[in-house]
Formats: sequence, C-alpha cells, structure tokens
Amino acid sequence: MTLTEFLLARIAEDEEFIGAGWLEDAPFDMDRVLVECQEKRALISLAKEIGLMTSASVQHILALSYVDHPDYLPEWRP
Repeated sequence: MTLTEFLLARIAEDEEFIGAGWLEDAPFDMDRVLVECQEKRALISLAKEIGLMTSASVQHILALSYVDHPDYLPEWRP
C-alpha cells in the first residue's frame, strides 16, 4: 500500500464514520470533520500535481494523524 492509498482509505473511513450518524452526540462539529476530509483530499491532489512527494511531503504530514493505525508504516514519518 502506498502512502497515498493509505491516506485516501483513512479519509474514506472518516467520512463513512461521520456519514453513518454514529456520532450524533459527539462533542465536535461533524460538518467540520467532513470539510477537513475534503481539504485533505485537495492537499493530496495538489501535492501530487506539483511534485511534493519528498520524504517530508504534505502527505507525510497528513499521515501523522493516523500514526496509531495498524497499516501506518514508520517510514512515512516526516
């Protein structure tokens, strides 16, 4: 699995979790989380477009929020 695939899968999970309504009484704004998912997708797309695929790229930084996920690889740390 590539870093891009990992990120897009985590973002999709976040969107699914929010969209399922499981967090109706959550202490945070679910709409804001969905907007953040859109922002992450846009940043990934932009990073790919302009060639920011270095060891400290935008994607590596975005992946830090998923560092505890079992599929996260240590080499993705910026």
